[in-house]
Amino acid sequence: RFSTRWTWWLKLKYAHSLVKEVQQIGAPMDLYHNPVNKFVAGFLGSPSMNFIEVRVNAVREGEVEVQSNSLDPIWIPSTIDAPTIGEQLSLGLRPQYLTLCTDTHEGKLHGKVVITERLGTETVVDLSLKDESRIIASVAEDAIFAEDQEVSLTFDPTQAHLFRDVRKSNS
Repeated sequence: RFSTRWTWWLKLKYAHSLVKEVQQIGAPMDLYHNPVNKFVAGFLGSPSMNFIEVRVNAVREGEVEVQSNSLDPIWIPSTIDAPTIGEQLSLGLRPQYLTLCTDTHEGKLHGKVVITERLGTETVVDLSLKDESRIIASVAEDAIFAEDQEVSLTFDPTQAHLFRDVRKSNS
């Protein structure tokens, strides 16, 4: 694992080569919690933010109900201007804000364990979702998972982000 300082240097060098314009200006934690697009969201944080392609099911003031083949319907607070039913969006979820459920039917996201990295104080879990997309969850404990173990995850909708940004930020 790279040191935090080395990781930041690599990310800054990578960002410089990809982007010729400023994406967002602000204090680091403001950018972390309130990214304006997928590039900023995926750039800050380690592990990087997960992105799941979702469709809009319903809209009400300040909230959008989204779902996908891997995500059960859930209402997410949204600042997206005039979302429409059927529109495709990207749902951003930070690995640290995903919580494993004890009952596999209880969660909102469903998949199987691909690989784990036990780090002592946390376990990083690479998951393959039902639609075969991949996400990472960072569990705040030393947990043991079997390969191909079915798991369900949940998350606080207020910690999620919706983006119209069509660029892929975590290939």
